Amino acid sequence: MTASFRPPSRRRALGLMLAHGAALAAAAALPAAIMTVGPAASALDFSDAAVPLPPHPRSPAADGVRLLVLPFEGIPTTTGDAIYREMRRKASKRKYSLAMQLSDPASFRVLIYFSAVTTGSGTTILYRIDIFDPAGRPVTRLFGEELGPTATGDPWSGVDKKTVEHLAGRLGEQLQAWVTRAAD
Repeated sequence: MTASFRPPSRRRALGLMLAHGAALAAAAALPAAIMTVGPAASALDFSDAAVPLPPHPRSPAADGVRLLVLPFEGIPTTTGDAIYREMRRKASKRKYSLAMQLSDPASFRVLIYFSAVTTGSGTTILYRIDIFDPAGRPVTRLFGEELGPTATGDPWSGVDKKTVEHLAGRLGEQLQAWVTRAAD
């Protein structure tokens, strides 16, 4: 028995588009994490997943803002490390600095969730950035997506150096835009 290649039907193409939309919705619905401070700084409480984040009452001072980027969620460690190294390398050109260690004082804590899905046009990487004040109260939430090369099997296997650099740049741009935004 021989197999032959058939281009995807309209129904299959529609199914792929719906799967992409479902992945976007899933990334938006990731549980909101509330960080606790003090000895239990790594504890996460997912009990308020349905509570919307309040707007930040004022713009943070652009000078002297230090962000503590917590370990990434939903991404392979090697890819996450590469993105973080690239974010750190580009941080000197930004209006904020990154804390070096989890125990360092910071103006805000940043938790980034990732999800990836392979579609016919490549790997779509979805992310959500949650920003918390030093007391662990949610301040704001940012979303984004990037398109990377097509992968076979695991969607993260297609993430190359160029995609890592671009993704780190976009994350840095979004954080800078939030830090330097005009007061509401």
